Amino acid sequence: MASSSSSLDGDPQPKISSVLNSLSPPSPSDGALFVISLFHRKEEQNNRKNYSYFLKVSYETLSKATDSFSSANLVGVGSFGSVYKAVLVMPSHKAQLVAVKVFNMLRWGASNSFIAECEMFRNIWHRNIVKIVTSCSSVDFSGNDFKALVYEFMENGSLEEWLHPTFGTQNPAKNLNLLERLDIAIDVACALDYLHNHCKTPIVHCDLKLSNVLLDNELTGHLSDFGLARFLSKTNNVAANQSSSRGSVGYVAPEYKKGSEASTYGDVYSFGILLLEMFTGKKPSDHMFRDDLNLHTFVKMAYFERAIEIADSRLFLQEDNHNTTTKYCERFSSEIEECLCWIFGIGIVCSSKSPRERMDMGYVVTKLQYIRNILNALHGCARSNCNCMVCRRKMNELAARAQNRLKLFFL
Repeated sequence: MASSSSSLDGDPQPKISSVLNSLSPPSPSDGALFVISLFHRKEEQNNRKNYSYFLKVSYETLSKATDSFSSANLVGVGSFGSVYKAVLVMPSHKAQLVAVKVFNMLRWGASNSFIAECEMFRNIWHRNIVKIVTSCSSVDFSGNDFKALVYEFMENGSLEEWLHPTFGTQNPAKNLNLLERLDIAIDVACALDYLHNHCKTPIVHCDLKLSNVLLDNELTGHLSDFGLARFLSKTNNVAANQSSSRGSVGYVAPEYKKGSEASTYGDVYSFGILLLEMFTGKKPSDHMFRDDLNLHTFVKMAYFERAIEIADSRLFLQEDNHNTTTKYCERFSSEIEECLCWIFGIGIVCSSKSPRERMDMGYVVTKLQYIRNILNALHGCARSNCNCMVCRRKMNELAARAQNRLKLFFL
């Protein structure tokens, strides 16, 4: 174990990345890519067209919808304001369940945050980014400035609430198993890949964390809170210095602390930390992390030989009358550990200290989707309770090849 750790400390990127290269799935045909491209282009054009038909909403309407912004409707408090649950009723429109983000205009930076989000949502639309319904820039009944954004309501709250629930609340205990967390991680990765690589002008989010990942009724992940987001320069892939803030404690890329401008590399770092947090269940701000020990180094020192040990034990819990998860874990424990090792490896590389060693988000999406395909196949075997000798043999061969590659890199 000591030799593995020392090897990683030298130059982790070539070793781990080379292993991850073995996960490459077959590429789709050019024809399929062309059809998919046309579909997404048409979908984006239609969605952008819908933005021109935003509801016109007043302060009075939002006040009524939230019962005068009652604490009973309060669902969250963020850096620049509070979020309320509301049923928006407008003439000629059906009632709609929404989330109303009210900006605290006494807070420095709140107005800029509102403007930034409005500008971002004029330019983006993706299935894994929260949808905006409308905005309101007006005055309240006392004549004070009032600014709010209205979003589609996400029934299952934030990822933070699921992974780090507040004890003592009346809400029932929540849990996300291995496949559910991987699905959400892929959702977030897809959103970042879209922002970085598929927008007309690349965008960096700058505040990726669990509380900014919202879940709908199907547990699909949606990236939210674009108050610190910014557009990148096309020439050097960095943003002009629009704000001194670069994110939240524990998720901020180390180069930002030295004054570097915002870049896609910073988002990738935050995603790496978020990925490690999702699968270890440990916050980057956990009291156990001090001095040179942080979430990145904690996983880096242990994931190769003790992936199951450092993984969140709740990954393998699931309410199922057929006890599917238990069968799944017992029958394919070595394969699951291998997949966890790959996931942790992706998180480690993404949260590398050097920006240039981090992965592109499109590459991350491809690797995570391939891991999901493997886990889905195993889960299907467990549910059918079949012997599946052919599938098991192939999995053993794949695991052996990956294990041999890992051993070669750590010699």
